[in-house]
Amino acid sequence: MVEKIKLDRNTELKRQIALPRKEAEIFNSKLIVLLTGSSGVGKTTIIDFLIKNSSLFATPDQVTTRGEKRASDKEKKVVSSDEFKSMLSKGEFFHHGSSYGNFCGTTRSSIESIISSGKIPIFDFPIRLIDEIKNMNKEFNFIVIYVLPESISDWYQRMKSANRNTLKRLKDSLREFYSISDNREINMVIVNEKSNHQKAAADLEIFIRELLG
Repeated sequence: MVEKIKLDRNTELKRQIALPRKEAEIFNSKLIVLLTGSSGVGKTTIIDFLIKNSSLFATPDQVTTRGEKRASDKEKKVVSSDEFKSMLSKGEFFHHGSSYGNFCGTTRSSIESIISSGKIPIFDFPIRLIDEIKNMNKEFNFIVIYVLPESISDWYQRMKSANRNTLKRLKDSLREFYSISDNREINMVIVNEKSNHQKAAADLEIFIRELLG
């Protein structure tokens, strides 16, 4: 029997790490929210809900060379490898990477456009690359939100139904779940309770609005 993740809601699930004090106006104008967590925890669902129901956030444009897009890639623009390399050479990417032979990247112009409009860019980003994106973009202030499933069993069933329950993926995800309390890059942890992603989205927005004052 798989037990629920045992984390105290008042400490771990909403753990807030003190951020460096900055001039409010400068801080607000350079803020980016990164939503991270294992595959299958519902990050895309939370982001989609926030974009539709909050005036605070917007998602930047993302580009991929993946020919057959996955459901989570539905908002990404598909380009050829040559087009991607041309964009890269012109410095058009805020961040870029590769996965299974495909390139992907977030455009710098869309990040700047969102910030200029008074909104906050928010997007899904792998936890292993948090240090890298911060070091590449030191003029920005990043808030990292980690998403946990309500329980391991609920998450496993979600992975199984999506045909993503490979042994390596499961081992990597479980190792990640139980190491987040030691990760000082994470500013907040939220739980995406079963059938209640609205609450997770609300917790995230409240945290950001309180941060902004």
